[in-house]
Amino acid sequence: MTSISAESLSYSVAFPHSGGIQASVGPSLGGGTFGFRDFPAIDVGLLVVDGTSALVLQPGVIP
Repeated sequence: MTSISAESLSYSVAFPHSGGIQASVGPSLGGGTFGFRDFPAIDVGLLVVDGTSALVLQPGVIP
């Protein structure tokens, strides 16, 4: 994870064999998605609960 606040979550993920992803999402569940070849996708989200920001990861589907 690169940075997190109540307004946005910025993150980067290095892929196992080469390359990667850098993305930013606003407050939401499943605001971003990434996946690796032959592995399930991961949805990335940002929740703010009682003023505290939290990274949320959950199983996802890449369309």
